[in-house]
Formats: sequence, C-alpha cells, structure tokens
Amino acid sequence: MSVPAHDQVISHSYLVTYPAHDPRAADPHRHDFLEWKRRRKEAGTWWCDFAQDHRKGDAGECDLAHPLEAHHKVVELAMLNEIDFGLLEADFPGISLQSVGEWINNDSNLSLICRNHHRGPMGVHTASYSDFGSEFYIRSLISKVLG
Repeated sequence: MSVPAHDQVISHSYLVTYPAHDPRAADPHRHDFLEWKRRRKEAGTWWCDFAQDHRKGDAGECDLAHPLEAHHKVVELAMLNEIDFGLLEADFPGISLQSVGEWINNDSNLSLICRNHHRGPMGVHTASYSDFGSEFYIRSLISKVLG
C-alpha cells in the first residue's frame, strides 16, 4: 500500500532572543560585507548560489525581478555578540573575538541568493532546515505561504 501524493500545511512559531547589537548601518565590519559583494560582482559570480549549487545554474525557481540578497549562512550578523567561540572554533579553527568580524562577512559565512531562496516560502529563513535541505534534490517542494 502506498500513501498518495498530498499537500500538507506546515507552520513554525518560536521566539528568537537577539543580543544587543549595532544597527547594520553602524556595523564596524560593514566595509567587509560591501567588499564581499563588490568582489562577487567583479569576479562574474553575481548569481543565486542556490541555483548555481543545486540546479546547475538553472535559475527557473529564482526571483530575479528583485536584487540578489546576501545571506549569513552560519551565524547571522545580529548574533555576533553572543557567539560561543569554543563552539565556533570547533568548526572554524582560528576564529576569535578579534577576527570574527571579518569572518562573519566572508565566503565562509555568506552566500548570495535570490529573494525566493532567502526569504520566500522556499527560503532558508522560512522553511525548516530539513525541508530547505530537501529542496536541494526536489524541485518545487515548497510552493507558497498559506493563511
């Protein structure tokens, strides 16, 4: 016996406690962020990394009507002041309080993605971790936000 194909509404609701942090415009590492974007453009790699990495460059699922967006993929900029460096260093050796500002705005922690893959229904900030990961291999898994 097989379960037929079906749609299922999934919703998530939780509280995130952001530490005190500078507004983005006053971030002392903003120049690193802007430089990262400049280098991507200059290198000819101004594309949605999701499409490049998981669709062989096919941007058919991308929202290209809006500017591409930089995504902090490991640690969000707003979380910088609460990083446990003992935990971070296990995955990123050598990162310290002195160097974390440069790290947070470089290739190890940034990706360039379209609005759909960033904040849309199928986006990394909207879908659960497992659903977003499943989208690497299943086209159009998540189609819209309901209600």
